[in-house]
Amino acid sequence: MVLSGRWGRWLTASLIFGVLFSLFALSGGLAGDTEQGESAPGLAIFFCITLAYIVPVFHFITERAQQAFRGLVPILGSETAQLTTWETRISRKPRTWNSLVLMLGLSAGLVHNWLLWPPLDFAGLLGYPFGLMSILSTMLVWVSMTTVIAALLDNARLFNRLAKQAEINVLNPKSLTPFASIAVSSTLAIIGAQAAFPALIYGSDMNQLAFVPGLIATGIPMLLMFFLPIWPVHQRLIEAKRAELESVSAEINRLPHPRENEPRNYQSLNPLLIYRREITQMSEWPFDTSVMGRLALYLIIPPLTWVGAALIENLVDAAI
Repeated sequence: MVLSGRWGRWLTASLIFGVLFSLFALSGGLAGDTEQGESAPGLAIFFCITLAYIVPVFHFITERAQQAFRGLVPILGSETAQLTTWETRISRKPRTWNSLVLMLGLSAGLVHNWLLWPPLDFAGLLGYPFGLMSILSTMLVWVSMTTVIAALLDNARLFNRLAKQAEINVLNPKSLTPFASIAVSSTLAIIGAQAAFPALIYGSDMNQLAFVPGLIATGIPMLLMFFLPIWPVHQRLIEAKRAELESVSAEINRLPHPRENEPRNYQSLNPLLIYRREITQMSEWPFDTSVMGRLALYLIIPPLTWVGAALIENLVDAAI
């Protein structure tokens, strides 16, 4: 779905946003009250932003996942055929998988529409263009977001399996950073989608049911996307450090203890003490503290945008 070329993702996002924005404008969804009923400019903008964002970002995250996988190939120790199968799985899912995910997305969209528009109002809602656009856009968002989340979770599960067999070297933790890369990239992709939710507040008293399903459907998978690839690495790094420290301590204990008035053999002891200190200071996670700090900062972006949008809405209402 993404156009080829250097600026393909940006052009795709602009095209999706432009087409949807034009359709909502023609349906009266950006003009306040219509003859058929009340429109919601915020709802229309939310659909435009979300769909224009998620398609190119998913394309970008998929490329990052493939790059992360290639970075892990030297420490996986698997045959070429198996490596090819794993890499293909990142970008191409089986037909059965695609069919199940599509059915899940359509079902979730139908349920969400039913919750937002009770049966008594549903038939009347189809009587004006903005209502029809809202229903169709809700379905598109659920199908696209379900596909993206399911694919990212499937990739996270793949990296989870790879983490259990990758070679662990406590002296070379950088070889494990691709696990952190895919975890952080997938998490940030969902955070970006959540940041679009405040657009729903603009121009309407949105039903709270419009927020809750989206937050649940993105929040829980986001945690799984983050921890699935890195948790096995974390556990194995802990075990490797413990084993290495025990080995060094045993070597230190094997050194002969000096008798009274005899100098200690510092020539043999100092390298072991230095090595033990280096192992102790090695991180037990496949990323450094700065990455965790940036991720923690990004995690507060959605709440801040929600609070900011609510404050701006109140200020505008007070000014009017």
